[in-house]
Amino acid sequence: MANLRKRVHPKYQKVSKSIHIKNILKFLKSKGGQKLVIPTLGGRAEIVFKRETKPRVICINSKQNQRDISKIFSKVLARYKGLKRKGERTGNGRLKYLTTKSYSIDTWKKSPDKIFAPYIAAIIAKLDKMYS
Repeated sequence: MANLRKRVHPKYQKVSKSIHIKNILKFLKSKGGQKLVIPTLGGRAEIVFKRETKPRVICINSKQNQRDISKIFSKVLARYKGLKRKGERTGNGRLKYLTTKSYSIDTWKKSPDKIFAPYIAAIIAKLDKMYS
């Protein structure tokens, strides 16, 4: 039986080099406002990223919990790049690097934040799509 989980073409496995916390700050500033609202990876809720007066990015989830993502951003970006490079898919055909489960504490034992890591992956995915 043929393997139905096809890998992604290598051309699409690269992550844009423009994805960095400094570029998120520039992106938020260029949008005219200080915040950006995007859907989560699962698409069931929205998250808000806002720029503070200090050079940092705050993430606010649907329960109004918030966190400065500047310190944990690089770890989530490394995880995103690693998953994208592998190009694996889940059983239902979704790309693993675009699933919330890939960033949860169950799957990623060294997750820097069990709540906000999937939200950071969502902004990385949005910027990756924009810059690619």
